[in-house]
Amino acid sequence: MLGCIDIRLEVIMPPDIQPKSLKELLTKKELAVTKLVAEGHANPEIAVQLGIKYGTVVSHVRNAFLKLHCKNRVQLAAKYLMEDRPNV
Repeated sequence: MLGCIDIRLEVIMPPDIQPKSLKELLTKKELAVTKLVAEGHANPEIAVQLGIKYGTVVSHVRNAFLKLHCKNRVQLAAKYLMEDRPNV
C-alpha cells in the first residue's frame, strides 16, 4: 500500500526584494493616464487634457492594464489609489 506524502512548496523572497511601485513599472505618460483614469476621466477627456491622440490614450491604458495585471479601469484606478500618489 502506498502512503501519501505531504509536499508543500513555499515561495521565499529575499527581504530586500519589494514589489515595484507604479512609478517604476509605468512610463511617465502611462502614469499620467492612469492618474486621470483614477480620477474618473474618459479616454477622450484624457486625450484633450494631455494633448495626445485618443488612440495613444487607448494604448497607454492597455499597456498599464498589462503591466499591472488589471482587467478593467476600476482595477487600474484601485491600484493607483492604493499606492502613495506619485507626483505626475
